[in-house]
Amino acid sequence: SKEKKYDLILMDVQMPVMDGLEATKEIKATLESPPFIVGVSANAYEKDKTIAIESGMDFYLSKPINSRKLEEALERARSQLS
Repeated sequence: SKEKKYDLILMDVQMPVMDGLEATKEIKATLESPPFIVGVSANAYEKDKTIAIESGMDFYLSKPINSRKLEEALERARSQLS
């Protein structure tokens, strides 16, 4: 919602109707101050990460999620919000 400001989105890359890549592009293009977007996917290949980052995602996690990587994503989001 444009009325609420969110700090972080955990965005599933593969969703029905509009995938996470397109949703990210839409969010980044329409919000003046977009949230930090972490792409989440079962795809663990480097090319998948590259595609996600090129779509505008700020970080990429592959499932199952490693807690250290999640902490890294949260730290990056926190530093961006400061």
